[in-house]
Order: sequence, then C-alpha cells, then structure tokens
Amino acid sequence: MIPFPTTENLILWACSAIALLAVVFFRRSVRHRRHKRKQQSARRVLERIKTLPGFPQKINYLRKIDPFVFEELLLEGFEAHGFRTIRNKRYTGDGGIDGQVIIGKYRYLIQAKR
Repeated sequence: MIPFPTTENLILWACSAIALLAVVFFRRSVRHRRHKRKQQSARRVLERIKTLPGFPQKINYLRKIDPFVFEELLLEGFEAHGFRTIRNKRYTGDGGIDGQVIIGKYRYLIQAKR
C-alpha cells in the first residue's frame, strides 16, 4: 500500500517545483536578453564600419569588438544582403557552429574567428 503524502510533503514538493520553474524561466530570459543585446551591438558596429575611411581602420575596429558581437555581425551582414540566417540559441557549447546562412538551396555553417 502506498502511503498518503502529508501536507508538509505536498507543500515542500510544490515549492520545489515552483523554484525549479523560476530558475529555468530566469535562465532562458537572461540568455534571450543577452542575445538581443549582442544583435543590437552588431547592428551598431555595422553602421560604424560604414563610416570608417579605410580598410585598415575597419580591420582594426573589428579586432576590438566582443567575439559574440562579431558572430552576430556576420549574421547581420548576411541578413542585410537578403539571405536567410539561422541563429544558435547559445554562444557557448554550440559545437563550433556559430550560425547558419541559407544561400539559394544550400545551407552554410558559420564558424566565426576574429
């Protein structure tokens, strides 16, 4: 015979479940906001690069930006030229694939290195 759970056990279980859901939601929300910030930074970098006078200045500027912003910059550039892109949900632990771009009927995997 299975013992009937006590009120204390039910309350403890419910609190644990709520805490677990809060942690999962908070982590996902933080990751999503971080992704959006990096995308916005990449758009600003793209606009800034257009104003720099020469190629050496552009390369110098690119070397100074955040690596995750650089990943987003590549995807933003492809999108600006009308190509469909697929972004990863994470920056780390992505197996080395930073994003994907679809050109015609082909899918290209992007691995960004500065």
